[in-house]
Amino acid sequence: MGERPDAIVVLKVSELRKIVAEEVAAVVRAHSGAPVMDETETAALLGVSKVTLRRYVDQHGLPAHALSAKERRFLRAEVMAWIETQRSEVA
Repeated sequence: MGERPDAIVVLKVSELRKIVAEEVAAVVRAHSGAPVMDETETAALLGVSKVTLRRYVDQHGLPAHALSAKERRFLRAEVMAWIETQRSEVA
């Protein structure tokens, strides 16, 4: 007696996606020791638009980690290694 059952929490789908994305990014950071970047940060690093960034992922093998159908994260070390691979293919 006196114990309360767990509360029920209602979230919007967008709020749940944000929470899941943040948690996944935290786990990736914890296990990789490498900084995790979102699409905006990665596009800025590469000096391209987000549309071009997505093309690099879909057509040119840029490593990305999908959090959902629309959201991806990038490990800085993987992006830097991909850049070196692209440079060596061009040379």
